[in-house]
Amino acid sequence: MSYTVLARKYRPATFDEVIGQAHVCTALKNSLDNQKIHHAYLLSGTRGVGKTTLGRLFAKALNCDKGISSQPCGECSPCESLAAGGFLDLIEVDGASRTKVDETRELLDNVQYAPSIGRFKIYLIDEVHMLSTHSFNALLKTLEEPPAHVKFILATTDPGKLPVTVLSRCLHLNLKHISKETISSELQVISKKEAVSLTEASANLIALHAYGSMRDALSLLDQAIALGNGVVTDELTENMIGVTNREKVVDLLDAIINKDITQALAIADEVINLGSDLYALLQDIASMLQETALMMVLDKASFTDLRDQRLYELSKLSDSQEIQMLYQMALIGCRDMPICRVPDTSFKMAILRMIVFQDGADSAPQVEPQTVKKPQSSKREEKPAVTETLSKERPTLSVENWNDKMVELTMQGALQELVRNIQLTKVEGNAYSFMLDSSSEHLLTSNIKTNLNTCLSNYLQDEVTVVVSLSVKPLDDTIKKRDEKSVSNKIKKAEESFDDDETLSFLKAEFDAKIESIELTNTEDK
Repeated sequence: MSYTVLARKYRPATFDEVIGQAHVCTALKNSLDNQKIHHAYLLSGTRGVGKTTLGRLFAKALNCDKGISSQPCGECSPCESLAAGGFLDLIEVDGASRTKVDETRELLDNVQYAPSIGRFKIYLIDEVHMLSTHSFNALLKTLEEPPAHVKFILATTDPGKLPVTVLSRCLHLNLKHISKETISSELQVISKKEAVSLTEASANLIALHAYGSMRDALSLLDQAIALGNGVVTDELTENMIGVTNREKVVDLLDAIINKDITQALAIADEVINLGSDLYALLQDIASMLQETALMMVLDKASFTDLRDQRLYELSKLSDSQEIQMLYQMALIGCRDMPICRVPDTSFKMAILRMIVFQDGADSAPQVEPQTVKKPQSSKREEKPAVTETLSKERPTLSVENWNDKMVELTMQGALQELVRNIQLTKVEGNAYSFMLDSSSEHLLTSNIKTNLNTCLSNYLQDEVTVVVSLSVKPLDDTIKKRDEKSVSNKIKKAEESFDDDETLSFLKAEFDAKIESIELTNTEDK
């Protein structure tokens, strides 16, 4: 006896069995029960959310021998034929494989003929956005005014590619992503019917990586059942999907927030040796940081999961701005990883960046603890990484000399990046007002702002007050912008000098050569 995959075995047989699409099912059921049936329906949504299934259920409801109803009997000949996939008056067309206009015209030539055995002739066109422009043009007139015995059901994953002329002729119903909770619950119900041992954590993990698709979730469950021989454990599911154990991710996040570089790199080496998906691991870290930020806002204090309790405890060690900055760094790591030839290197650099630049240069990473004889202090000393000026005269800062003065100081990490992106706008006594480009808002953490205040106080040899505001418009007069303009001018001069180069002139004339780009390896010496 042949095996039927779960995605086909548990395909909904009625509208009530469809999960996660109550809004669409209600619209279709009301139109059937009230006999207000549109001649063309467009079902859109991502893969595996029920577009084709709803199209077949709608065809069954229209052709049931007991009459048009949202509750077809399921026992008559048309119902049984539709369930078995052998109903002659349901014409299913794959738009991806029938893109030629001649094929569309051939299909439409049969529209005028009455249905063979049913009440209506149903055209179910899947991936309709793949049809060519000429095919759409051939379809338009029939789609707008089909014979009374013909109904069109169009399904697509990309409604944006359909011509407006087609959209205006259809009743558009958009199917949503199915929630993780709904998918997980359904997987556990199906596993009981199949006499399969499935843990709740495994069901949640499969639902998470199904990305809103019930079909994808059932395919993953099929794979897990085959691997575990009917017993699906947490470890098996994690290895199958290629994700790192959640407890291990919490350990890594713990090391990052506590700036324990030795522990963080040890865990990184461990997950690399296990062959974990490092891109997925960075995404998991970003997801946990988002959970941590929510815990800080909602101030959750009781959890059923010990790992969530640990996240809550970690949230108390940082402020919300630091968590947001770590989240941005995790996303940047995900963005850069595909560019790097060696994912291991990119992953470790992302972890190092999150530790070193977490709150500026005030906190050095913990490498190996050294025995130092000094009084114990309950509060960590704040020490910005700034070199003392050699001048004995008290320096002054103004709007005009800000950029020149600040490049004289040696700064590190996020504090240096903040100074490069701010602009001094006003000086009133010991109060200094700055503007920060809104694109660099993530740099403005409480610790970095404190370090900037301390840095300027030390430089000016006086207590100062620093106020940093966000600028709505892009800033033009910052150290970063000045450096960019300087490099741009040097490149422009280099381009002009190439016009007098005889070798380049020869290459351009003989081979139509072009200068694609110019890079300055050391802009200070150019």
